[in-house]
Amino acid sequence: MRLGCIVYGSPEQLSGGYRYDRELLKAARERGHEADFISVEGGTAFDPAGFDRYDLLLIDELCHPDLRLSAGGPPCIGIVHHLAWSEKLPLPVRLRHRSREIRFLNGLDAHIFNTRATRRAAEKLVSIPLAGRVVYPGREGSSAGAEDPMRKRGREGVISLLSVSNLIPRKGIHRVLEALSLLARRDELEQEWRYRIVGEESDPAYAARLRRIAARPELTGRVEFCGRLDAEALGAAYAEADIFCLPSDHEGFGIVYLEAMGAGCVTIASASGGAGEIISSGRDGYLLASRRRRDLALLLSELMGDAALRTSLAAAARERWIGFDTWEESMQKGVVWLESFRSAGVESSGI
Repeated sequence: MRLGCIVYGSPEQLSGGYRYDRELLKAARERGHEADFISVEGGTAFDPAGFDRYDLLLIDELCHPDLRLSAGGPPCIGIVHHLAWSEKLPLPVRLRHRSREIRFLNGLDAHIFNTRATRRAAEKLVSIPLAGRVVYPGREGSSAGAEDPMRKRGREGVISLLSVSNLIPRKGIHRVLEALSLLARRDELEQEWRYRIVGEESDPAYAARLRRIAARPELTGRVEFCGRLDAEALGAAYAEADIFCLPSDHEGFGIVYLEAMGAGCVTIASASGGAGEIISSGRDGYLLASRRRRDLALLLSELMGDAALRTSLAAAARERWIGFDTWEESMQKGVVWLESFRSAGVESSGI
């Protein structure tokens, strides 16, 4: 089978969605299929009919604004990580995405969804069931950066906090900084702490905003912007962290949450989207529904002041991580479903 996968720009970009696409095509090649990435530029319309050399065409949902459908071409499968309609955007922008995403979802033959939550959101948007399957992202075969992820925690009396994300507003890193600023100003933290922010400065204006907050007197010397790290350095960052915090507006899944749990971090995630399929709030991490800095500050204060609670949550997080399929296992299931779709031409039942 010959597979083509349409993405914006380079498929090597640092995000969970691009990682998912790479792993899916890797699994297809391992099962003996030809699989190519097709890079398109944003704002450039494309028509699947122009790619008839492929048996199946996968289209990352990120490309929904530029899809133009006409007769002909191979069957098309959307890879849906999350919907722009779900993001906290100005209403006119959301409405524009809404109409385009309805067209995208209705126009394709089937879809691969990264979580049940994403599938529900897509089907709610179009008001009909959609053909396709849920294929979860996977975990690493071993935990990030540490032979024993349950070692250390609060070593040398310093609590280590971590966020890993492209620096864009919807990821909510400003909320973490504001919460820490509030606690530091009020002297509500008894232990020393540091906060590392890992990720590309994809939005320069937002990155500058974060740096302005981090320059406040109460945060000076406690916040480090690390930029993009290679796999080894990223693993070390997870291994050193006590608390992982990324209170996004919305996450379709949140691969970084799973990575952090595997490293034994207490993980604070967004309650909006698919993170609830990873984390049981209060048992192996927390799902934060509020965007108020005071609510996040209270949670951070409790965790940073209670070593026994952190240890209990980290152990439970590690157990939850072990229960997930590896990338190879999960993506192989996705490719098997693509094979069945191609051979039968109909929806194959899925979770």
